[in-house]
Amino acid sequence: MLADAQHAGQRDTQSGLAQRSLVLAILRGALLDLLATGDIDRTTSAMQQQLRHLTNSASSALMTTRLAGRSLCGQDREAGVDHGSVAWHVMRSLVYVGPRDLQWRDVPAPKLAGDGEVIVCPVVVATCDLDAMIVSGASPFPAPFALGHEGVAEVLKVGDGVRTVQPGDRVLIPFQISCGTCGACTGGRTGSCETVPGAPTYGFGFGEEATRWGGFLSDAIHVPYADAMLVPLPDGLAPELAAGASDSITDGHRAVAPALAARPGAAVLVCGGAMSGSIGLYAVAHATALGSEDVLYVDPDAGRRVIAEGYGARALDHVPERVDRRFPISVDASATREGLALALGSLDHDGVCTSTAIYFDPATIPPFPLLSMCVMNTTFVTGRIHARRDAPAVLNLIASETLDVAPVTTCVVPFDDAADALAEDYTKLIFAR
Repeated sequence: MLADAQHAGQRDTQSGLAQRSLVLAILRGALLDLLATGDIDRTTSAMQQQLRHLTNSASSALMTTRLAGRSLCGQDREAGVDHGSVAWHVMRSLVYVGPRDLQWRDVPAPKLAGDGEVIVCPVVVATCDLDAMIVSGASPFPAPFALGHEGVAEVLKVGDGVRTVQPGDRVLIPFQISCGTCGACTGGRTGSCETVPGAPTYGFGFGEEATRWGGFLSDAIHVPYADAMLVPLPDGLAPELAAGASDSITDGHRAVAPALAARPGAAVLVCGGAMSGSIGLYAVAHATALGSEDVLYVDPDAGRRVIAEGYGARALDHVPERVDRRFPISVDASATREGLALALGSLDHDGVCTSTAIYFDPATIPPFPLLSMCVMNTTFVTGRIHARRDAPAVLNLIASETLDVAPVTTCVVPFDDAADALAEDYTKLIFAR
């Protein structure tokens, strides 16, 4: 093993010397061109293009080597890498085939298809509560499709026109595709991008067109609008803590942060337990971090109640008909008739109830108490988050240690073991290469 490491170090040293020689050659050529033409703008542009090509090639070669040594199936990569152009032909992706049937499959590797695009390599992927429903077969999304829509990645290849990231950067990938320039995106409604029809996402969807972007439990991911979509990771922030901000941590934020900003210190009721149950806990974490004077968490699961109590919340082990007070803010993260009814029925005057749950089955939706909601001037909020808009604020809360998301994580699992781990009970899993 030590000999292998020494040989690898020698190869890295030789590669580094070769790269430095190429950089010097580019700079020397640029100087000669400038002396010959006197056109500094043209010379600078040509030099930048050559350096970008060199950087892309070097980063791609490095990441290809890493993936070759850490094949997700425990074997060497197939001979699909053209070391001259550093092009992949196939990669591996974890695919949902049917209820509790997940398979690592060889799929076509993504390629840059136009300006503004990048290819990234997921380095840390987190589960969303929806993943538990998908794997169990309880979601309506038709198989097959690649899994994973929360994660941090390393930029691998950069297309022309990309200004905000470069190869080697660590970035959060919001789960929704957004162009950044349409009316919805410029208005902050990035989850409803008008350029890409059907509100497509990574990691799930209805049909081949909606799932064509793949899932984060893959060797590589295509990001079509890099400058608009990718969020650079704050310095020093561990990717294991940041990965969930692609969706579920940010969902917990939208459930309480706007209402607490309007009513500082307000009490919060969280009815949790939907699917694997992390979003309700993230709502508790945000509520306590942002200064709520009283947080009550309702969930029959003892393990999740312990986590909520660790955040300073009170906890109930059952859904009562009523609770001991009225709440200005409530969260339905239960996906049950009883939980939603309690969240709505417990609101104070001018209260806000946000439901983060997904009700695929109409039979689980209780009758809405519209008369009492009208009298109490209730606001009810549901729908998908706008992940790209809100994720930067969430990352800053985590990086500043205002928000601690670590207690929600059940465990960190090797990337290779994702298929087996997803078949077990958990609240939040983190898959790391």
